Amino acid sequence: MPASAIREIVGPEIWESYYKFSVERNPWDKVISHYFWDPNKMKQDLSFRDFILSGQALKSNFERYSLNGILAVDRLIRYDRLYHELGEVSQILSLPDNVGETMQGFSAKSGYRQDRDIESFYDRVTREIVEIFFAREIRLLNFKFGGGRG
Repeated sequence: MPASAIREIVGPEIWESYYKFSVERNPWDKVISHYFWDPNKMKQDLSFRDFILSGQALKSNFERYSLNGILAVDRLIRYDRLYHELGEVSQILSLPDNVGETMQGFSAKSGYRQDRDIESFYDRVTREIVEIFFAREIRLLNFKFGGGRG
């Protein structure tokens, strides 16, 4: 649900009083994940390059944690640092347990994608498309191509 809808539901007073955080993934890694999970791609049997060129891969979450293009959360967590940063959020919120430690026992990985080498999926053009489309996320969290897998 986008931040604007949540703010509308809870109202400005509650919105401002709550500690808000969201999680963002390295865009180059996220696009690969979309490629392996996108049912439309499977129906069309697209190559990874064609998947990006089709625009199907370009699904930003920026509007979920921003209002009018401005970051609306107190903290934006990098997915590749999820457990550590959730531990810090647990401390900030004075939670009785470290959420990051608790979550380390869970796995959401499907096993569909055996190759974790991000660089091998991209050529210059597809790498730049992702870089341009996800420029806000890359700048906000200092993502690097191939860095911060997760």
